Amino acid sequence: DYPAARVIRLEQNYRSTQAILDAAGAVVSHNTSRKGKTLRTDRGAGNRLELYEAGDPEEEAAFVAASIARSEAENEHGSTSLTVPERSRREGTVGVLYRTNAQSRRLEEALSTRAVTYRMVGSFSFYERAEIRDALAYARLARNLRDTAALLRVINSPPRGIGEATVRALQESAKQSSLTLWEALERELEAKGLPTRALKALEAFHAIVQELQADREQLRISQFFKSILERTGLAAALRQEGTPEAQGRLENLEELVNAAADADERGQTLEEFLDRAALVSDSDDYEERARVTLMTFHSAKGLEFTTVYLVGMEEGLFPHKLSLDDDAELEEERRLCYVGMTRARDRLVLSWGRSRRSFAREGREAVRPSRFLAEIPSELVQPLNESWAGSKPRTEWDSAANSVESAEQFLRQRGFTKSRAKRASGLVFDLPRAASGWKLGTLVRHPKYGLGTVLDCEGDGEDRKLTISFPDYGIKKLVERYASLEKA
Repeated sequence: DYPAARVIRLEQNYRSTQAILDAAGAVVSHNTSRKGKTLRTDRGAGNRLELYEAGDPEEEAAFVAASIARSEAENEHGSTSLTVPERSRREGTVGVLYRTNAQSRRLEEALSTRAVTYRMVGSFSFYERAEIRDALAYARLARNLRDTAALLRVINSPPRGIGEATVRALQESAKQSSLTLWEALERELEAKGLPTRALKALEAFHAIVQELQADREQLRISQFFKSILERTGLAAALRQEGTPEAQGRLENLEELVNAAADADERGQTLEEFLDRAALVSDSDDYEERARVTLMTFHSAKGLEFTTVYLVGMEEGLFPHKLSLDDDAELEEERRLCYVGMTRARDRLVLSWGRSRRSFAREGREAVRPSRFLAEIPSELVQPLNESWAGSKPRTEWDSAANSVESAEQFLRQRGFTKSRAKRASGLVFDLPRAASGWKLGTLVRHPKYGLGTVLDCEGDGEDRKLTISFPDYGIKKLVERYASLEKA
């Protein structure tokens, strides 16, 4: 209709350096439905993007927190030798972006450990989210039936037909008879003075709590929280809702189970886990005007930061697993990655972990780096050495190999072969199988030492010994038949 019309592309960018723009443009150029354009800036080439490969999400979060803490310490002490751009970068803002809200848990814990103040955009702190508080309240109630605050929170969550009138009647009964709310509930069930509908709902709730009490005595912490999600209907209600928001809340609950599994590996009790959750929730490290901001990619649109960390750059996480079979959704994920990358003014750091805890499989599984990483030209990326951020205390290789990466280095130094995968995917090891059936490099769990990596096997039969690296205990040589090992 308008033969004289011209297409004018807005290609001038005033925020990011050219290296960031080139990398982001390279990623989004893989979208077939996009009208091409080449962004340019007058801010100069800038530094290359930084890429960090962690052994797992805990190490990834520790790296981010350590990097930020170090930058803050350098900024606090200052240096007269700093150039203006260096000083600007150190005094600037930091954005930490992730695909799902559930990913914030480890980052919050790592930042709190480093006493780094932060703020959240678009969401509450992990342990302050309603569904997390509900699950924790069920756990507190199963541990202590006198916890009235926990009882009031979950008595009708998810909705089970226990209305405000019924709760008021229980509270009045408890007050008049100097009973706890739980004792009043049990007395009303015996007296059967409430309406039939209310009694049935209270009986069902009473049975759930009794079942959880039994589970608490018999199950590991992670299994206990899985039981909470299923017995109470918290997970079923979110699955039935079926909205993206409900899916996000369900992922938060699954991440809570992962947190409980971490507690199992640390040898914590339920009481210690609940105390730790309360401590993080009550942390003073949250500050509305803090320099560090945590948010999802979706919440980052329209914002900008001096430094940006994009974490969890893994297949199934980003791009999200729900988008992998839909070309349109996959292109939307790629646009989202472009948005995240272009939030950075001066420095862009990308990170991913080689393994991630699986909610469904109750263990860790190997993951692949995001396809978006492979779409960035290699000349624009600077890989970071693991020790660069001091993400975890390390000892010499002769005494410990405390992560998937360090175990691989341990094996590599001892002559095992390796093959190079496609660019940005890291090392892939061709590990021989030990005579006992344990594959060298396999993640295993020990009842005392927790998660470890098989490094070597020697001997046969009842005298067979395994050499295993445990993150918190170093390298141990164990007799297989006494070790009580299971695959992680």
